[in-house]
Amino acid sequence: VPAVVCGHLALARIKRSQGALGGRGLALWGLITGYASILLMVVLVAFILLPMVSMEYGHVHQVSCTTNLKQIGLGAMMYAEDNRGAFPQDLLSLQPYIGDLQILRCPGRQATEDVRVDYDYFGAELSLDQIERPAETVLAADQAGNHDDVIMVLFADGHVESVSNREGLSIEDIAAARGWTLGRTLEP
Repeated sequence: VPAVVCGHLALARIKRSQGALGGRGLALWGLITGYASILLMVVLVAFILLPMVSMEYGHVHQVSCTTNLKQIGLGAMMYAEDNRGAFPQDLLSLQPYIGDLQILRCPGRQATEDVRVDYDYFGAELSLDQIERPAETVLAADQAGNHDDVIMVLFADGHVESVSNREGLSIEDIAAARGWTLGRTLEP
């Protein structure tokens, strides 16, 4: 910035001197160098900030996904309370409890017309009295790949965990490795 200011001042002074002062080329070179350095700084700042912005955008999707899963968990609990402890057979049955079915769509996934539910559901054959460890019983999870290397998991107690999945494992494999129970695998 100082090079640009000095270049403009020098050019103005050279013009007023009516040829008595030389150095017009040096003043122009100062202007070109100054503007080039400003442009370079803007480009560098853009390259530094773009990855951060894209990371934050992915984080926003994870937060929205967590909110969706928590609402699904609340809806499933309300459904179970109204149906003698039995969870719904599918997530679409939760519409009276969750309202908008957009909640069943993961914000980290590209929208397609033919898919209405983006979450794997494990409560189809589950009832409240079968749950021994609610904090370790998986009720639903987003499908692998919706959030890069992370899977969002809803548990029967209502909490949601973000699980690292760099290996690309299925939720069944992750649950087995961590000692979690998938709702649909419980015996009556």
